[in-house]
Amino acid sequence: MDSIVVKENRTLPTVFIEAPQKLNCIDTIVTLNALSSSNGSFYTFKWQSSERGHFRADSTTLEPQVDSSGVYQIAITDSRNGCTDSTSVRVIREIEVPLAEAFVSDSLDCYNPTVNLSARGSSLGVGLSYEWIANPGRIVSGETTLNAVADEPGMYYFIVKNDKTGCAAIDSVVVFRNENRPQRIDFTPKSPACYGEQNGSIRINNVGGGTSPYLFSLDGKVFTQKTTFSNLSAGQYKLYTQDAGGCLLDTTFNLIQSRELGVSMGLDTTIKLGDSLLLNVGVNTSNIRRVVWSVYSDSICKRDSSCLQQWVKPVRQTTYKVVVTDTDGCKAEGKVTISINKVRPVFIPDAFTPNNDGNNDIFVIHGSQVVKVIRKFQVFDRWGEKVADYQNFKPDNPAFGWDGKLNGKDVQSGVYPYFVEVEYLDGALELIEGSVTVVR
Repeated sequence: MDSIVVKENRTLPTVFIEAPQKLNCIDTIVTLNALSSSNGSFYTFKWQSSERGHFRADSTTLEPQVDSSGVYQIAITDSRNGCTDSTSVRVIREIEVPLAEAFVSDSLDCYNPTVNLSARGSSLGVGLSYEWIANPGRIVSGETTLNAVADEPGMYYFIVKNDKTGCAAIDSVVVFRNENRPQRIDFTPKSPACYGEQNGSIRINNVGGGTSPYLFSLDGKVFTQKTTFSNLSAGQYKLYTQDAGGCLLDTTFNLIQSRELGVSMGLDTTIKLGDSLLLNVGVNTSNIRRVVWSVYSDSICKRDSSCLQQWVKPVRQTTYKVVVTDTDGCKAEGKVTISINKVRPVFIPDAFTPNNDGNNDIFVIHGSQVVKVIRKFQVFDRWGEKVADYQNFKPDNPAFGWDGKLNGKDVQSGVYPYFVEVEYLDGALELIEGSVTVVR
C-alpha cells in the first residue's frame, strides 16, 4: 500500500515597520519604512490607514509617504501558503503652534517721535524666539524681543517661533503718522500807542491745521490756552503755536515803535530879578491836542489849550513844566528852570541942596523895577525929632521925597539920619539906615 506524506507550512511572513518620525511644522511628510519585512515575488502587501491617516503618494511600496497623523497598517501575504500577517504604527503630529498678538501704543506725531510695539499676550516660554519685521517702516530697538520701538510709519509684523517644532505664528500692526500739523495762524497785532509804552498786544483769531486744543507762547517755554497777550512793548516777537499732538508752528511779528513825542523848552537860564522872559515850547509834531503849563503867567495861555509860548516874570527860582498831548493821546513833558539874580539896586543920595535952583532940591529914593514898594521912609534931626515921614510909594517919585523943610520952614544945614524899609518883588524886605547932608 502506497502512502503520501503531507507537510504543514504555516509559517507567517515577517512584518515590521520602523518607528516613524513625528510630523511637525518642519517635517510635514514622513516616510514609513517596512523594508525589513518579508518581500519578494512570493509576497504581496497592502497598506491601510485609520484615524485620519493619509498617504501622500502610492502606497504600493514598502516606503510610502504620509502627511497626516494616524494609524498605518501593512498586511503581507505569503502566496505559497496563504498565510498573512500584519502590523501597524502610529504617526504622531507634534505641532504646538504659538500665539502671536501685536499692538502699537499710539500714532507717530510731534509728541511721539517713536512708538512702542508690544507683543503682550503672545506665547511665552523656553524654546520660543521672537522677531519684528518692518515692511515698510523702521525698527530702532528691540527687534528680537517682545517689545520693540519704531520711528517710521508702516506695516510691522511680529513672528513667534517654536524652535523645536518649527511652528510659528505671525501678527501684524499698522503704525500711522499724524501728518495734520498747524499750517497757519491768523492773529491781530496792536503796537503800543505811544513811544516807550508797554500797552501793545496780540490777539489770536484762528489756527489752520493741526489738532485742537491749541496752546500758545511768546517764548517757546511757557504755553497757555489764552488767545490774547497784553502789556507788550515795541519789538520783534515770535509766536509759538502748539497743537494737541505737540506739533509747533512759529510765526514772527513786529510791534512798531511809534515816533517819540519830543518837547523842548530850551536850556535852564538866569535872569535878573524883575526881568521878563519869553518861554517857547518846541514840539516835533503839529498834531497837538492839548498843552498844559504848570505855571500860568500869561492869561492867554490859560484860555488857549494849544499855547506854546508865554511871557514869565518870576521873582524866585521857578521850574516851568509843560505837558503836551498829541492827537493819539501820547504825552510828553518839557521843563526849564529859571534862576533869579537877586541884585537889589536901591540908591539913596548922601546929600542934597534944597535951594530951589531946580537941581538936587529933593531928597528922593531911587530904585529899579525890582522894588515893589518903599514901605517906610523917615528922616530925623540930630535930636531925634522926625522931620519927614512917607509910606508905601514907588521909588523915583519926587512927591515922596523930603524938600529940606519942617513944618514949612527950611531946616538948617547939617547931617540928618534916615530910615528906609524896602519891599522887593520877591517879597524880601530890606532895612536901610544912613544919613544925608543938607547943604545950603
